[in-house]
Amino acid sequence: MENTLPPVQTGNRHFPAFWQRPVSGRSAPPKRIRNKLICIAVLFGISALIMAVGLKTTTSVLYNGTLVGVVESKEIADEAVAKAEAKASEILGKEYSVSSGITYRKGIAATNLSSEDLTSAILDKLDSIQRLHVLTVNGKIIGGAENRKDVENLLVSILEKNLSATSMSAKFHENTQIVQMFVPKGSVPDLTEMKKALTTKREDGTYLLNVETVEEVEYISPVAYPTQYVQDNTMLEGESSTLTPGTNGEAIVTEKMTMLDGNKVNSEIKNTKILSNPSPAIIAVGTVPRSRSKGYYNWPIRGLLTSGFGYRNIGMGGSFHYGIDIGVSRGASICAADGGTVIYSGFYSDYGYMIEIRHDNGDVTRYAHNTKNLVSAGDKVAQGDVIATAGDTGLADGVHLHFELVKSGVRVDPYPYLK
Repeated sequence: MENTLPPVQTGNRHFPAFWQRPVSGRSAPPKRIRNKLICIAVLFGISALIMAVGLKTTTSVLYNGTLVGVVESKEIADEAVAKAEAKASEILGKEYSVSSGITYRKGIAATNLSSEDLTSAILDKLDSIQRLHVLTVNGKIIGGAENRKDVENLLVSILEKNLSATSMSAKFHENTQIVQMFVPKGSVPDLTEMKKALTTKREDGTYLLNVETVEEVEYISPVAYPTQYVQDNTMLEGESSTLTPGTNGEAIVTEKMTMLDGNKVNSEIKNTKILSNPSPAIIAVGTVPRSRSKGYYNWPIRGLLTSGFGYRNIGMGGSFHYGIDIGVSRGASICAADGGTVIYSGFYSDYGYMIEIRHDNGDVTRYAHNTKNLVSAGDKVAQGDVIATAGDTGLADGVHLHFELVKSGVRVDPYPYLK
């Protein structure tokens, strides 16, 4: 067996014996061969390292000499450059050249960008375009910032400003979105301008961005008293009298409210706890028909008695006057002397506009020379109801009311029956 020497150890590295100084008179290999062997070993080591970490040849993309990104091939780079050029032209609204500033460089890298990522990276390098986090309200761009958190903090501050101690939640009434996009540099309002636009009240009193909060409040509320009605046959229909006044109770109310910029837009009572019960009011209401006669007659109008019942001389011979005349001003109100049913309302010969009322005892009262009748045949009237206005229609000498009373079909002097 040939005698061989063991490897020589130096520190933590082992070298083959023939790399060491000659031993027992053997000569060392030439320097040229030794250097070649070292290069081969290094190349093998690098190749092994590349395979171990997944490195491979790539294309580096530079814009105006600055590295933008690395992709697997020049074909992917060309595609990304074309997309960036088209997008830049679309954003700026005019033809824009990107490829003129692009150069490529071959290399080795562990990771690569996709075509879409490289497109965005190129756009980030353009002087006339910027990438912003843009706030939109109902689809309309309000402003933007480079940092998304700045926009979010602005929105949070507006929400917090509208919160109260009773607020359960808060949200914006409008549809809001934060979208990252490329825009022409300086074309979108910055954070300061955006804040002013969102916090300044418009002419109609609303804001561009309105806050909707849900509040839950507790308060003491009156409990309305009920009303009980009892019939009273001593009063006319429509008349009433309070026998016992009502008193409200009290309750603790828990209310859930939806507020829009401080104004209530919706409400829901969640709970009611009675503290004290209300006491009902008792009201007496009349049941006697208003048209029921009282059996006596009031003066139908107040004025000067200008002509009585009976015979009178009117300058061209005598005549019998079957009523009384009461002088009044034109348009004065004429009232029913007692309750009853209107049996005639219209224009009647020398009487002019006339009304006749039949009363419960069969009597009939007449009101003549009216300017205007205010009731119609068949109407029920109560004592004191206004039925006409005074005038001088028909055969009348001046404005006055001609009033008659007919008992059992015979016209009698009404004066003794008036109160």
